Amino acid sequence: MKRSLTLLLLVLLPIWVFAQESYKISPKSTVKVDGTSTMHDWSMQSSSVQGTVVLDQQGGKINNIKQANLKLAAESLKSGKDAMDKNAYKALNTGKHKDISFVLTGIKSVEQQNGATKIIALGTVTIAGKSKAETIELIGRADSKGAISFQGSKAIKMSEYGVEPPSFMFGSVTTGDAITINFNIQLSSSQDLVNN
Repeated sequence: MKRSLTLLLLVLLPIWVFAQESYKISPKSTVKVDGTSTMHDWSMQSSSVQGTVVLDQQGGKINNIKQANLKLAAESLKSGKDAMDKNAYKALNTGKHKDISFVLTGIKSVEQQNGATKIIALGTVTIAGKSKAETIELIGRADSKGAISFQGSKAIKMSEYGVEPPSFMFGSVTTGDAITINFNIQLSSSQDLVNN
């Protein structure tokens, strides 16, 4: 009996270790912020996302996310227009609050659909030094080579984070309060980092 139990543990332990793995955010990841103004729509984008994700996956299927910590330097967001960037950084008070972050606090649901995984995640988003609980829908994918990605978007209001929507041209152009954060998060496993 003892021998059978030991054999069972030897068989299951490698599977469990493989299934739960820590990943770092790949430099291929992007975060894009879309908004409106009284003149035209605008976008700012960054590929400077950092952080780690611990998840359960097996056979190309994502079963759960155990941990997730993501951080983005606010001033890495660029619109391609210096004046707009400066106004945005001023509104975000980047001199005092340099980072935008997300910390996973729980998973509400996991659903497999059409070769992907729909996940409703609960987490704390911090913008301009103010933290707020948010619910975010993610679509996760794991390919046959083990590459894992998450895509999704979240609509928020800047005022909910104490951010006054920036204005331009002496106040003649004002931005809308509502913005949409679009993200494409690519993961690199610890093994990938060793091999690269």
